[in-house]
Amino acid sequence: MSTHQDSRTSTQFPPPGFTGQPVAPHMAGDTTGWEPQPVAQAQPSIGAGYSTGDPQPPAEEENYGYEDYYGFSEVHRFMMPDRRQWIEFKTLAEGDLMRYHARLNRDVMVEKTTGNARIRMNQVEERNALLMVAITGWHLVRRDRSGQFREVPFNNKRDGELEQWLKVANPAIIADLDKAIRDQNPFLLSANTETVEAIDKQIAELEDQKAKLLERMQGEADSAAS
Repeated sequence: MSTHQDSRTSTQFPPPGFTGQPVAPHMAGDTTGWEPQPVAQAQPSIGAGYSTGDPQPPAEEENYGYEDYYGFSEVHRFMMPDRRQWIEFKTLAEGDLMRYHARLNRDVMVEKTTGNARIRMNQVEERNALLMVAITGWHLVRRDRSGQFREVPFNNKRDGELEQWLKVANPAIIADLDKAIRDQNPFLLSANTETVEAIDKQIAELEDQKAKLLERMQGEADSAAS
């Protein structure tokens, strides 16, 4: 006859077949909160091999390879001869080109013999229109009544400081500024629909100005030597 031993009277601890729960050392005797908890399953990460059926690509891949074509801004600085004052201008965006062309006063002429249309445009007005659209800021000063230099606030509104300055500025400085703006806007030449004849005319005018300047400089040199 086999003998059945009651595990409750056994001197072995823990009794056979008993699986105890872990007990926090500082809470001995209190097993609240130490019941077995379900193990969280690791979620598979979405990598480069995600399919088109996935809700969305991971954040690090959302911006990869894209360019922002809604933002275009290039600003340049033209230094004045004193190297202390400057004017800022921008490379024109498409909207700036629309404003620029809206300012132009163009007369269309049709040649009777050929039927070709030619555009006659005031070059000074065209240059002024470009400067009004392209210039975005400056650091310019002027003397007040007491003889002190005061900074002039920039304003490119109608009859503002920019428009007033363009009326009294040195044409030589304006010509250099205009060239600097066109160098940063190489598409302006084709946008203006200028003809080869018009460009040749401008070159001839510049050559004539150069000859007159050299003649004047030679005269001043001869006067100083006599």
